[in-house]
Amino acid sequence: MRSRAKTSIKKQNKKAIIGIILIIALLGFFGTKLLIGLSSVIVFFQGSNDTSIETTTVDYIAPPVIDPLPAATKEETIDITGYSPGEASAVALYVNGKKVEKTSLKEGNIFTFLSVSLSKGENDIEARSIMKNGDESNFSKIVKIKYLNDPPKLEIQEPSDGQKFKKDQSPITVSGQSDQGVKVTVNGFWAISDNDGKFTYAYNLKDDNNTLRIVATDEAGNETLKEIRVEIE
Repeated sequence: MRSRAKTSIKKQNKKAIIGIILIIALLGFFGTKLLIGLSSVIVFFQGSNDTSIETTTVDYIAPPVIDPLPAATKEETIDITGYSPGEASAVALYVNGKKVEKTSLKEGNIFTFLSVSLSKGENDIEARSIMKNGDESNFSKIVKIKYLNDPPKLEIQEPSDGQKFKKDQSPITVSGQSDQGVKVTVNGFWAISDNDGKFTYAYNLKDDNNTLRIVATDEAGNETLKEIRVEIE
């Protein structure tokens, strides 16, 4: 029994030794390849650090700045000025998204566009700086201006021309309708206007002259004038 047990132990030990040898051999084989692979990766990254990567740097081109414009004008053309804060050589002007003119910068990077035509209604003015090599900046901040050349509406609802009042009815109400945003005056004094253009004014009757000079003026300076006379009975 003991001899059989010893034989069994020897066989088990032999198998264990063979297994250990195989494991060591496998580890040695794959371990070497693993080391080679790791070293290759390290060399690759080291090589990429040593290799200069060619990059292209795009210089920033500052857009121009347009000088403030009036909110509205009754003139069909307007002069536009401004400056370019960068190193551009010229500026292109755009009106309502369409390029209309190009001009070279003057001393101090100043630009001027004379007699620029406007379209009726609201106009969007913007510009782009242009470098000597032809590169252009982004658009400048939009400046808005309205071109209005039609006189504003002015309807007098009360009093009617030639209407008679008693002295004790003073003050009388002057009321009417104009366009939205229009200023209305009665004999030089502002009337009260609402958002729809309706206006009212309290007028104190005079003993001698009761001529009412009513003027509607829009934001571009266009005017409509009406005069009516009222009498005291």
